[in-house]
Amino acid sequence: MKQPEWRQLSTSKSHADRRILRSRVYAIGSRDDIGWDGMFIDNADERRKKKMEMIQHLQSLQLFDWFAPHCKHESGSSESHHDLEIRITRQGTQEAVQELHQGMQDGSKLIAWLNFAASHNVCGSYSVDSGGSQEEEVATNCDGAVLLGTMGQFVETGLKSWIRGRWVSYKTGMHIPPGGNYWAMTKFMTGPFHVDCAMIATAFADFRPYVPIFCPYSERNYFYSLSNSVRNQEEMERRCMIDIEGVLKTCMAKRVHTLVAGATGCGAFCHNPDVEAKLWRRCLDKEEYRCGSLQQVVFAVLDRENSNNWIAFSKEFGSPESNTNKV
Repeated sequence: MKQPEWRQLSTSKSHADRRILRSRVYAIGSRDDIGWDGMFIDNADERRKKKMEMIQHLQSLQLFDWFAPHCKHESGSSESHHDLEIRITRQGTQEAVQELHQGMQDGSKLIAWLNFAASHNVCGSYSVDSGGSQEEEVATNCDGAVLLGTMGQFVETGLKSWIRGRWVSYKTGMHIPPGGNYWAMTKFMTGPFHVDCAMIATAFADFRPYVPIFCPYSERNYFYSLSNSVRNQEEMERRCMIDIEGVLKTCMAKRVHTLVAGATGCGAFCHNPDVEAKLWRRCLDKEEYRCGSLQQVVFAVLDRENSNNWIAFSKEFGSPESNTNKV
């Protein structure tokens, strides 16, 4: 199987196909004797080069906690304000990054993409049979899962392990707090060509119904009543904006030129897409995020045109036919 064909395995409905891809990409991202193309490396100099790239990616891994008392964000007020270019596309995250990469041939403009992470379980359901969300699919095609995996540990005891098998939890203190995220340089290694880019792994507010063991970290009861009505709209929006602004603060700190996001939290975490799109607009309108490196935001929403997610984000940020929308 040629490398570009690996990409198809991550979207396969066969667990065996996904397992093959995961093991292969994990080996590439963790071994210096296997090149980024999946071929064995015999040359000592080439092995050292691969090892240095792996070390650089690992050393770039950083946990941000923007809303902790000691953490401050420099607004970049010395830089002139500018418009942000917004684009919405019916593509997956990786395809959007690849397209942007091709348009930036000099390689001087940094692209970062959002990995919809879990706050307490490393890579969500990556290590179990039921994995298949955006995080598992995208992280499988780069070394992002390998890097996040260094922050995790297997859990093999307890009722959850008895029901689901062993799972991966963040090590003590390494979970993702509200508004926080993991940053790391990554390389997409499947597809027609390799792409060097950055991953921002963010755990958006979890509004799923609370279920002991399976969904113990849900915040739904704080913001929704038993009849599914919002208790306090202002407080709920403030909670969601903490995560959005955390992403933007990391972009500013790391000099990101282009951010590839999605319908954040509007899948498994049960966010309202109309509200989520409006909150992104509200955050992107803030001057502190329009006076630094960030020039472009692309919402990759791989949904049907009649889906709530696509309708909400295209309504807020313009149709793809217009290509761009200035904020």
